[in-house]
Amino acid sequence: MAIKLNTDSVRAACAGSDRATVFGYAHCNYQGVQDFLSMHAAECGLVKAAAVAPWHIHASQNQIFKTELTNIVCENYLDNGHPPIKVLFCIDTNAVPLWRDLGGNSIAVEYIPSPTHFDPEAVTSKQAQVACYRDISCIGKDGTLYSAKPSLERANSLFTHKELRRAYKLCTDEALPEKFREVARRTFQFVRVEIQPEADAWVLELKPVPSPWESPRWDALWKQRKEQPRTSLPDPHPWRERVLEVISPRVRSKL
Repeated sequence: MAIKLNTDSVRAACAGSDRATVFGYAHCNYQGVQDFLSMHAAECGLVKAAAVAPWHIHASQNQIFKTELTNIVCENYLDNGHPPIKVLFCIDTNAVPLWRDLGGNSIAVEYIPSPTHFDPEAVTSKQAQVACYRDISCIGKDGTLYSAKPSLERANSLFTHKELRRAYKLCTDEALPEKFREVARRTFQFVRVEIQPEADAWVLELKPVPSPWESPRWDALWKQRKEQPRTSLPDPHPWRERVLEVISPRVRSKL
């Protein structure tokens, strides 16, 4: 079936911002959401549906995505005369993509009911576990449904979990000025990707949900994480110090 985008839901999630970008879990089809926003930017009230910020802070390859989030918040802080670039973070869904191989280069995308529940423990854990990343189910040419078995990985190492932890720090870390943290809180909108059948089409809708750290379990889980030994070497380019360097002229004039 065709897929339609509920553009009103995107407008509501963007809360007046005219620039947006999408992050999130693969099983929430965040890349598909980004594609839909790009195709329907004007209808969603966006002048830029895959907005990027200048690289105020540079990073190594394994830090590129969480550093991109940091740069977006820095840009929103420095460019405070304009609506912020909104980061739509897809962390939950009621259906997952089902890719059907039609032969050659042709594929079709359907959706199957597969409700998920965001797990703050997976984000905060340093232990090896199967985290809340799901493999996408597929239908082969012979009509057989198959899915690769999820691999056992450290939740600590998954990119999306790293991004969520960085978003949390940008919004709450007291080493950063309160006005910067306030901009960060306005930057992020967490959403549940809803897919509903409607006549001869699927309708994709974004439903705002609370930030992960509003979970009643979050504070205890984060405290537990902080008490566990490090699993990596200290960052040779401390991001907090870089943020303060980038915004320092504004900090002196505003605090």
